[in-house]
Amino acid sequence: MITIGYMLLILTVVAAIALIHALFPAQFVQNEKHASSELVLFRDCIAMYFSFDFSTAKFRLKRLLSTRADENSKIMNLAFLFVMAIVIAGCDSNFHEDESLMYARVENASKFSNVVEVKLMATGSCNNLGVELARSTWEGDGFKIVLPEEIDHKYLNTIMIEMQSTIAISNKSVKTMDVAFVGFDKDGIEVTRFSPFGTDKDGNTIDNIYYTYVDDDLAISGYTERIVTIIGTNDYTGPYEWNLTTIYSIEWEKGWNVWCSSSSWDESEATVLRKNSSSPIGNLKWRGDENH
Repeated sequence: MITIGYMLLILTVVAAIALIHALFPAQFVQNEKHASSELVLFRDCIAMYFSFDFSTAKFRLKRLLSTRADENSKIMNLAFLFVMAIVIAGCDSNFHEDESLMYARVENASKFSNVVEVKLMATGSCNNLGVELARSTWEGDGFKIVLPEEIDHKYLNTIMIEMQSTIAISNKSVKTMDVAFVGFDKDGIEVTRFSPFGTDKDGNTIDNIYYTYVDDDLAISGYTERIVTIIGTNDYTGPYEWNLTTIYSIEWEKGWNVWCSSSSWDESEATVLRKNSSSPIGNLKWRGDENH
């Protein structure tokens, strides 16, 4: 028979699991090799004793009640799981409290040995060009920089999307800002720009990844269509007019967001398909512009 003590311990563990899933869902849905060792250990410990059916919200003891271990052993097992939940939740909470601290480890960092400082600079409009938001010293293999929690509204931009479109915007009053990570030498001269790249859910490399600040939650969906003109050169002889379709699948929360843009070109039809998405980006890495 399950005692009251057992029930209290079980309910405590269930609550801890639910809390961790609610607060840190990304850690559980990412590929196991990217998950923290603590989370994997906790998941494996839970799997030893419990099964949870999220579709029916039914929690089942698997081994704990079927085993013939003594009462003290059972209680110790449950207590262990409870302690693990507290420890892991505490560790991840500390991370999220300081989530504005970004550490960018740059590939081939030795090529940028002349960089002494990295500045977070506003980009995208005349009213904020050259505005410095934060700065960091170069640490040999990359840089750490604190993303500001709030940005003065006078530097933010309104959403600019073509009118001839099927775009749905959840909040048209939201203001945004795009940024660049700029490397400077000892004389204060810009020598490079650092940018992130990563992989999508299918393992494809994504080169165009951006950091954007928004002053409120925002969702953008739908598509736009327009004609873009490309100027001919000795190396390029057409086509000169392309039909550009841009598909938006954006869900941003107030604060800083990472998103990507990918394009595919069909020269025979003179069409470009661009996808702007805030889908999770895996294996995020950084590199510098060697030809700056």
